[in-house]
Amino acid sequence: NKKKKRLKSLRGGEKNISDFKDLIQNEDDIRIFKESKKFYNNLKNISREKIKSLSYKMGGGGNYLLLYFLIRKYKPKIILETGVALGFSSKAILEAIEVNKEGKLFSSDYPYLNAKNGKQNIGLLVDKHLRQNWMLFLDGDSKNIKNIKQLITSIDLFHYDSDKSVLGRQFTILSLKELLHANSIIVMDDIQDNLFFKNFTEKYCCQFYVFEF
Repeated sequence: NKKKKRLKSLRGGEKNISDFKDLIQNEDDIRIFKESKKFYNNLKNISREKIKSLSYKMGGGGNYLLLYFLIRKYKPKIILETGVALGFSSKAILEAIEVNKEGKLFSSDYPYLNAKNGKQNIGLLVDKHLRQNWMLFLDGDSKNIKNIKQLITSIDLFHYDSDKSVLGRQFTILSLKELLHANSIIVMDDIQDNLFFKNFTEKYCCQFYVFEF
């Protein structure tokens, strides 16, 4: 598996790949992890049927097991994500927000060009009753981030799953830097694609975990 080999090379070997037990600190975390696994398995089953209805392929979901767990454990109030597609990660975040009874999700995406119902299919997996805590922006990251920044003063959890290039990641992180605080959690997908994550964590001395998904 090329991606797995690149991941090992990037982080210095298999020994640096984290396990979920690294996040579990007490009995309550064990309960939340079991709840997260149940959510994960349910979403896998639900998504199969909905994906069948599409006439074109959309991007897969991020690590929605991890996202659900983090939202339930840390209860962030302001959550921002870039990259929605079918809405695996959005649904995970919003389901956890509903259980927590607090939190707001701001999401950035852009409709698939020339795709039938491209705009309507973004976030297809997100149930209507969850959308009261969701603001979805569909003009691309550069415009969306400007608009979102007018509505929030800080970010407690940021999930990055849009442009995976170094320049794309740099633009977004720099645009949001002023809103990130000492306890902000950043979840970044596909870190094996380039050295951005490695350089970022070294520059800012971040505590980090690497998960395979």
